[in-house]
Amino acid sequence: IFCQVGFALIFLAPLSSSFTNNNTSTKMGLTQIMTAPASGSFSMAPPLTVVRKSADAWKSASDVTLHRQQMRKAIFVLVQQKGQSAKLQIRKIKALEACLFASADSLGQYIDRTSLRLRVRKATEQLQEQAQSKPTASDIATERRRVTLQVLKLLQARFAKKGLSTPVIGKPALLQMSQQLEVSLFRKSQSLEEYRNTETLRHRLLDLLNGALAQRC
Repeated sequence: IFCQVGFALIFLAPLSSSFTNNNTSTKMGLTQIMTAPASGSFSMAPPLTVVRKSADAWKSASDVTLHRQQMRKAIFVLVQQKGQSAKLQIRKIKALEACLFASADSLGQYIDRTSLRLRVRKATEQLQEQAQSKPTASDIATERRRVTLQVLKLLQARFAKKGLSTPVIGKPALLQMSQQLEVSLFRKSQSLEEYRNTETLRHRLLDLLNGALAQRC
């Protein structure tokens, strides 16, 4: 028993003396603990997992809606024009605010009023470039009529007998078929360039016809 007490005093003596020292010499900061070399059983401790938030996590915060409303008011002060309809101004302000919101990396950058005028100018230029590059509804309608006529010509050449000007299938039926095929081409195309590409039109039509025949079989 005395031997055990003696060993206990030997091991506890350094610990008690270390606690009596001042705090600056005995306490290790969090940085020192994290960077200390592993030794003994400490090396078997599991690694710490650092949970990082997404860069766009601020966009889903509870107060973002209020900030966006305030930002629209600030943009209105900058871009308001006399004689312009209120509906058009609201649409323009919403588009500019959405562009600023999408391009911002943080809430502080988004609500920064010192650079707001410059950011609004860049967003306006970006929206103008997108409007110029994006085809209008009339352009798309024109392309669809042109593609429908091309499909009709291909069908007429396909179903016409050699030496005869009258096709086996009447023109109204071919026109209806060409319109249905054009709708399928329009839905499957990934872009307007792909849709109106005349070089691949015959191949895409064959794919559609083969797919329709496979479904019937």
